[in-house]
Amino acid sequence: MSNEDAIRNAAHAKWEAEGRADGQHGRHWSEAEKEVSGHSTGAAEIWSGDHHGGVSPPTSTGSV
Repeated sequence: MSNEDAIRNAAHAKWEAEGRADGQHGRHWSEAEKEVSGHSTGAAEIWSGDHHGGVSPPTSTGSV
């Protein structure tokens, strides 16, 4: 299977998992590309704009 086929299959699976939502092709493809290339962090792609929604982007300070 080519890399593009793997991305296509992963994007299609995301689309189906989200109830075949319209207008999400770009996001599904982008997420699938990251996963297939091994660059996925597993973190959410969308963050609360004011960070008061209980979700903050990960930091790279190295401390735990």
